[in-house]
Amino acid sequence: MVGLAEGAYPGRVYEDALLPDHAREVTGGELPAARERFDRQHRYLLAALAAAPRAVASLPRGDLRRSTQRLPSRWLLPSLRSLSGQPSLAATAWEACSGSWLAGSPSFAATVTRTPMPSNQQEWRLRALAAGRDRGRRADAVLPDDLVVQGALALIQGRDGDAFSRFDGNLTQHAAQLPDPADGKTPYSPTKLEAWAKCPHGYYLNRVLGVWAIDQPEDVLSIRPADLGTLTHEVLDRFFARLQVDDTVPGPDNEWTDDQRRLLRRRALWAAEEAERDGLTGNPTLWQPQLRQLLQSLDLFLTQDSVRRHHGKLRQVRSELKLTVDVPLPDGRRVRMHGTADRIDRAADGSVVVADYKSGSAYAFKVLSETNPDANGTKLQLPVYAYGARRELDLPGAPVRAEYWFIGSKDRGRRIGFDLTPEVEQRYAAVLATIADGIAGGVFPGRPEADAPWKKYVDCSVCNPDGISAGDRLAQWDRKKQDGLLAEYVGLVEAST
Repeated sequence: MVGLAEGAYPGRVYEDALLPDHAREVTGGELPAARERFDRQHRYLLAALAAAPRAVASLPRGDLRRSTQRLPSRWLLPSLRSLSGQPSLAATAWEACSGSWLAGSPSFAATVTRTPMPSNQQEWRLRALAAGRDRGRRADAVLPDDLVVQGALALIQGRDGDAFSRFDGNLTQHAAQLPDPADGKTPYSPTKLEAWAKCPHGYYLNRVLGVWAIDQPEDVLSIRPADLGTLTHEVLDRFFARLQVDDTVPGPDNEWTDDQRRLLRRRALWAAEEAERDGLTGNPTLWQPQLRQLLQSLDLFLTQDSVRRHHGKLRQVRSELKLTVDVPLPDGRRVRMHGTADRIDRAADGSVVVADYKSGSAYAFKVLSETNPDANGTKLQLPVYAYGARRELDLPGAPVRAEYWFIGSKDRGRRIGFDLTPEVEQRYAAVLATIADGIAGGVFPGRPEADAPWKKYVDCSVCNPDGISAGDRLAQWDRKKQDGLLAEYVGLVEAST
């Protein structure tokens, strides 16, 4: 029996997020509750120990992921007490025991180099390499004909070097097999191309190979920001769709009525119930204040909307507009973009205003301006919506302003945007060309980005899958980005504008 450490076997006892214990109870025992599954694990262990004439149990003493020590499982402790002759042996004192029944290993490395019989090919290789190192031999000379060892050494040397290697996401030799966003046929969403600018290696794993982190519903304590944003958009979409059917969308000088405010609240409560049934809202105790905050934000949104329409002499003409546009690149190619514009307004002077609602913070959008309308390639939505508004309204030369409108509890009421000028269009086309060329050319480096220059934590499941620290990945990127193959990408994402 292996892995008999507390926290590993048994693990934590928690309810299933999709089928909690109160739902299992109504099945009359057909679906066991969490505690019953826990007890069943214990019976399995006891049955295994009793079934064999000789039983060997192993306990991992350390946890390399957390640099902590582990204690014996509560189900192993009775055996330790019996074999040691200490009925009151504490879990923290087990290492003081000795006897022929107990064998320990100081470390994995020590066991591999000293055991008379390694258990598999990997351990034989490690033992040979360690012996060669002790005799002063280079690793690549110890097992020169072993393809596994030579491949591992090539990977280590590639990642430790300064060149952008195939082990860092250099797929330029396979460019012919990669998708080309500038083929003018396949539609791309702005957020999909933004993903490459943020972390090309993450884009390659997620969007090309289809490898994503596995969701763990039982770990969701509160609604995720993306789900809250989707919920907010759905509420406003249904609300404005109803008003358009009734032809009751207010004009520039009209206030929202109490009936309309109540309608928006009902729409929000209905959508919240759907999210709760889908298991998206997390712990009910945490969700209730978030729901109250959402309802308050939506009501304040109507108040801010009245002020905005009055001062700008705006009238809403479209809501949740689905669009597809072809954006020309400087060399004549085209990138087909698709998306949904949350709102399009017309001003009294004939100009157009496009708004995209955001329920989160404005922090990541603060660098947006007419000189940097794409936030170094990471915010690509607004120009697409501006192009789409011109086409939808059949106003090819109309002045258009595109903006993000923050309606959540953070930065509530703030709007960040720019006018769609020829300079903005030129910059946007150049940025799309860089992104399209990078994807089609096989440039997929891992680019970890720390929360701040003085921090070493990286919030990226690709660059930092352990969720602990990625200081080594930051140092690796500092070396790799000097490679000429990454010049265009580095010039895009690290340029100060």
